Amino acid sequence: MEWISPKHHTFFPLEGKAHHQVLDWPISTADAFLGKKYTYDFHYDLPYSIDDSFTFKLDASKLKELADLRTLTQSSLEKTLKETGLESVIRVWPHHFDSGAYANLTDTIAVGFGLAIPDDIVKKYYFYVRGYKRNDVIDTSKFYLLSIGEWKNDGFKGAILPASKVK
Repeated sequence: MEWISPKHHTFFPLEGKAHHQVLDWPISTADAFLGKKYTYDFHYDLPYSIDDSFTFKLDASKLKELADLRTLTQSSLEKTLKETGLESVIRVWPHHFDSGAYANLTDTIAVGFGLAIPDDIVKKYYFYVRGYKRNDVIDTSKFYLLSIGEWKNDGFKGAILPASKVK
């Protein structure tokens, strides 16, 4: 993991680290560099569990696969913003670790889109698009079927496409 800010730059290698060590790092780093408390508490369920005995082992082929997927996502987000004329910072959202963008289409309509990590919606990495009207998520229950991907409307409301279906 890497912390990059105008005043601080530090790195924490994951290889061989126990889960509790990995969790301690952002907590202590946020406290030291921001004077703020970081809490590891997701608002969604992961499709797996990690206990304190888990030790991180790096798998080069899986890392390359993930790097390729994140690179595809970054270039797709950049191109989508450029081609549509939308303005957004591309970021990794800290509450879900998805790479995404959020842009206003009008004064009352906005769209969020990107790549999400495996979670309780989809057990593998997936692309998503989600609409907002006056800051409320748009109901998709009456939308036409998609030719690829699918609309979700239970909990998460928006379109999803498993990343495995894109190459």
